Parts: sequence; C-alpha cells; structure tokens
Amino acid sequence: MSTSKLDVSENFIVTLPADGLSSVQVQTIRLTRNALRQISATAFRGLVAVTQLDLSHNQIAHLPAGVFKPLTHLRTLKLRYNRLADIGPEVFSSLPHLYELDLQVSE
Repeated sequence: MSTSKLDVSENFIVTLPADGLSSVQVQTIRLTRNALRQISATAFRGLVAVTQLDLSHNQIAHLPAGVFKPLTHLRTLKLRYNRLADIGPEVFSSLPHLYELDLQVSE
C-alpha cells in the first residue's frame, strides 16, 4: 500500500504488534484517540519514509527502547496526553532528524 498519510484515529486500537504497520509506505501516521496501551519494540519496522507520527490521546505508559529506531527520517513525534512517566534517553537516541517532540501533559 502506498499513500502519503495513514489516519487510523478513533478506532479503539489497543496494541501495535510486531511489524503491525510494515506493509504500509507512508510519510504521516496518525493513531490519535485510540486506546493504545502497548507498542511492540518492532511495531514500526520497515517504515523508513515516515516523517510524522502522532500517538496523542492514548493510554501509552511505556515506550520500549529502540521502538522508534526504524523511523530514521522522523521529524515530528507527538505523544501528548498519554500516561508516560519515565522515558529513557535511548527511546529517542536514534532519531537524528527529530525536530518536534510533543510530550504535553503526559502523566
């Protein structure tokens, strides 16, 4: 599947399994206002073209180390309104092009 944007907001998605999005080639992914609680460490494998990822308004409490590593061109990452309490530096260390990181009101 090839498109510029994938928007699966408000679909009651609870988890992103391993390779859960590997068949899509997009620049923007919106997973806002779901019920996301778990994201596999390899959920974003193969998504090298993604420049914007919005995971806002979910229930995410933990981000596995290296979860964003495949997103080598990521410029914007929105994680606002989640339950993130402790984020290790290794979560973002593989994002050399990251320009905007939004963690507003994460618990």
